[in-house]
Amino acid sequence: MLQRYNFSEEDFRGERFKDFPHPLKGNNDLLSLTQPQAIKAVHAAYFEAGADIVETNTFSGTTIGMADYHLEDLVYELNYESAKLAREVADEFTAKNPDQPRFVADKSLILETAKELLYQERLKDSVRLLGISLNNLNTNQKKNIVVQLKFEF
Repeated sequence: MLQRYNFSEEDFRGERFKDFPHPLKGNNDLLSLTQPQAIKAVHAAYFEAGADIVETNTFSGTTIGMADYHLEDLVYELNYESAKLAREVADEFTAKNPDQPRFVADKSLILETAKELLYQERLKDSVRLLGISLNNLNTNQKKNIVVQLKFEF
């Protein structure tokens, strides 16, 4: 639905990123910061169409996804603001009709949970073999984990 807006490079940048040295067009996650009303309108359209659940605008809200745009440092903020926007719209619709509560699901959390279930034993083996612990994670990886726990979906 966001593609219907036909956002330009300038729209993706907004005021905050107008002088950013790299192209940003196509980074739909960034629109949660630069075009929040459009993101809220998309969530509202889904609820108006009868959906009970919307996903956060975080398809690429990881350090790997944001590396394409040189925005790895924004992962926490992008995920937080995306969840906040979706939650605001869900709460608005729930307030209008309390008998039909509306929910927010985090796309990356769903995907990671599915991967965890599919690869749980393999993951445990890999963690043991590699000696991975929270102490070994970089700051952005820790931020990804923290933002997932920040909101109750």
